[in-house]
Amino acid sequence: MPKEPTTPVKKFPRSPYTSPTRSSLNVSPRKGAWILKTDAIKKYKLGRTDFDAILPVEVRKNPRGGADIMKYNDCDVQALAQRLRSGEGLPSTSSSSADDTALAKPNGRRIMRTNAMKEYNLKSNQMDRIKPISSTPNVHGSNTRFYNVCDVEALAKQAGTLAKAPTASTSSYNDYDYEYDYNPFDGLSHEEAYFKLMSVMHPDRPSA
Repeated sequence: MPKEPTTPVKKFPRSPYTSPTRSSLNVSPRKGAWILKTDAIKKYKLGRTDFDAILPVEVRKNPRGGADIMKYNDCDVQALAQRLRSGEGLPSTSSSSADDTALAKPNGRRIMRTNAMKEYNLKSNQMDRIKPISSTPNVHGSNTRFYNVCDVEALAKQAGTLAKAPTASTSSYNDYDYEYDYNPFDGLSHEEAYFKLMSVMHPDRPSA
């Protein structure tokens, strides 16, 4: 008796919007409202490297390619912005919030602002957190500013310094009962997933 043909079973890939597995990523527990990293950068005037100080609540693969889509607790980002603006993690003599003096004292090698931004992957709003050692008008109608290299290096490491502080979040999936996105096909074989999908798409059809 010839073998009855069977319906081919297709593999249903996980959606790019499905949360990562518990063991693949350290995350922070949800604390109310969340904010996308791209929106947080604009809202709180932060640089991308500043986010090294806190953990996201979710990371998703970008369906359009490029960098991952990352969500953060809005309260965590707000607290981070306040700590950065206060000069935490920076030498007190170089932080722009330390006192009313406009310039820092020269200390070793110096670097131009634009070169510092390129070499240390910093944004303009991050550079504003430290004082220059000189600021002179230029032909472009702005000021040419030089900084201590040691101060720029401290600024580049600021997020890492804050991450090691006790107030930084160091939680992981395994530390909390994290409510990640439910996928009804998790743990099923290809055949089981196929029949489950058919039962959803055709609820009136009798099961095999």
